[in-house]
Amino acid sequence: VSSVTTAWMAVITREVIHQVNIPVGLNVLFNDWKAEMAAASASDAQFIRVDVLVDPSWSDRGSLDASAPGLLRLRAALRSKVAVLADIQGKYTVPCSPRDLADSAHDAQHRGLADALIVTGVGTGHSASVEDVRAIKKRVSIPVLVGSGVTPQNAQEMFTAADGAIIGSWLKRDGKLANPVDVNRVQQFMRVVKEVRR
Repeated sequence: VSSVTTAWMAVITREVIHQVNIPVGLNVLFNDWKAEMAAASASDAQFIRVDVLVDPSWSDRGSLDASAPGLLRLRAALRSKVAVLADIQGKYTVPCSPRDLADSAHDAQHRGLADALIVTGVGTGHSASVEDVRAIKKRVSIPVLVGSGVTPQNAQEMFTAADGAIIGSWLKRDGKLANPVDVNRVQQFMRVVKEVRR
């Protein structure tokens, strides 16, 4: 993205951080890890979400290089403590060299130095596989999050395998990403989460 976008991401993120008392992170699509690390470091954000960390991939926007080498050098140069949450063969991407999902997860932790991993379905709102989450959990020792498709109907099953989830489109009016957040859907989802946590 442009330097203007990066600057505004930093300003907006910092304003959000000042308004809440929970960890705040950011993601700059699509896989703009330089902008993410710069904006996160400047704004004191706690984490970034990296779409392609270790597996060079194809996407509908073209090829995406593995970001780990450059990202780790940039984080070290900035002396940043920003955590890296990394998608593993994430939505809208296909690895250039097909490989086992759990192998990619292992590399993301041990070679890409990810702080947490994200498992998704094929696209926004598409559920990740519980079996994939379990397979990854067996290979890594860092948190594993489900990054798409968690609903009140499957939350209990997902949370038997995952350490957490990223919820987006389901919380929007009619479950459509472009719509505003629907407070009733948030409340419905959180009732299920509270039941799961008991």
